[in-house]
Amino acid sequence: MHSETSAELTTPSKHISADAACRNCGSQMVGKFCAQCGQKQHASRIRFASLWADARENLIDWEHGVFRTLWLLLSDPKQLMEHFVADKRKTYTHPFALLIATATLSFIVTATMGATFWQLFKTNLQNGNTLKFSPTQLDRYVDVFIGLNSVIPYWLLLFTLPTAFMLRLAFWRHRFNTAELWLITLYAMALAVGVDALASLIFFSVKAPYILMINSFNTSVLLSFLYVVGRTLGGRWSVFLRLLPIILLTAILMFAFVGYVARVIALRGP
Repeated sequence: MHSETSAELTTPSKHISADAACRNCGSQMVGKFCAQCGQKQHASRIRFASLWADARENLIDWEHGVFRTLWLLLSDPKQLMEHFVADKRKTYTHPFALLIATATLSFIVTATMGATFWQLFKTNLQNGNTLKFSPTQLDRYVDVFIGLNSVIPYWLLLFTLPTAFMLRLAFWRHRFNTAELWLITLYAMALAVGVDALASLIFFSVKAPYILMINSFNTSVLLSFLYVVGRTLGGRWSVFLRLLPIILLTAILMFAFVGYVARVIALRGP
C-alpha cells in the first residue's frame, strides 16, 4: 500500500516529464505541485478546457473556504482561531481576504441601492452644521464626509490594528499575542460588515426609516465584535464588559478621523 501511494505521488502526469522543472520558480517537480512555490503544473499550452477547470476549481475552493469560515465564526469562533494558530489554515479564508470581500459587498449594496439613504445623510449633515463653514466649504465637507463614510468598511483594515493593541493591554495574561488578537479582530469586523451588508440590502428594499439604517452599521460592528472576540477569549461576562469600552473607543477614533480629514479638505478652499 505504501509503495502504491509513493508511486502515485511521484508519477508525473501525461503533460509533465519525470525531470520537469517548475515553470514558476524553476525547482525540481515531484508530482503535480511544486514543493517550493506550490504552483500546480499544467499542459504547456492553454486550452479552453483547462481554463474552465482551473476557474471552477479555484472558485469552488474559495466558496467552500468562505462558507466554512463564516460557519465557524457564527458557531464556534474560538475553534476557528485555535485552528489558525495551530497552522491548520488551508480550509479557511484568511481574515484579510474575508474582510475585503465583505467590504466590497457592502460598498456595492450601498452604491447601487442607497441613493435615498445618502441623500438623507447629506441633508442631516447640512442641517446640523455647527462648524461655521461657508456654503461652499459646507458642500465640500459633506461630499468628502459622505465619500469617506461610503468606504468605512475598508477603513476597518486600518483601525483593527489599534484595537488589537488595546485588546493586548486589556487581556495581557491571555495566551494570544497581539498579532493573533489582530486576526481575531479582523474576523470579527469581516462578520460585522457582512451582516451590515445583508441588513442594508433588506432595509433599502423595504425603505426602512433613516434612523434604523444609520444605526445598522454601528450595531453590527458592536454585536459582532462582542460575540466573536468575546467567545474567543472565554465568553465570560467579565470578558464582554472589558470589550465594550474597547470597541466604543475604536468607533470614536474612526469617526473622529473621518470627520477630521473631511474638515481639513473642506477648509482648503473659500
